[in-house]
Amino acid sequence: MKDQLHDIESKLWMSNCYKFALSGNDSGGKACILDAMAFAGAEMPRHIHTGDDEIFTLVSGSCEFWLGDKYVTPGLGEPLHIRRGVEHGFRITGDGPARYVMILSPGASEGFFRAMGDTGLTFEDDGARIEAIAAHHQMQFTGMAPAPLS
Repeated sequence: MKDQLHDIESKLWMSNCYKFALSGNDSGGKACILDAMAFAGAEMPRHIHTGDDEIFTLVSGSCEFWLGDKYVTPGLGEPLHIRRGVEHGFRITGDGPARYVMILSPGASEGFFRAMGDTGLTFEDDGARIEAIAAHHQMQFTGMAPAPLS
């Protein structure tokens, strides 16, 4: 999966492989962009960004996206705008991987993704440690998503 992202700085965490297409340093602190792939069944638990707005765009594959208080199923190329403070998360559905792009503005959460890359930490075994790292980067985890739609 790392080879598919064509980047020596690709990171792997919780069945997600991602690279920084744009860092906060490169954008003058205005945004960061993550280009990511996730295996079938991968899940990003519900969380809140207190310092970022996020735009999530599914490029290939399929996912169920928890947004606020309901599931939405984004179409390919359809951007989802998540305002800071809105609870969200997703799980990859289908048999294959999915590719997605996240734009975080102004990029306060970038440090979380950098810190988590290649750590091997999991929510099951290292939840308190992950939550502390998230809090340091203006994120708060709120739990796993409710039962899937399908």
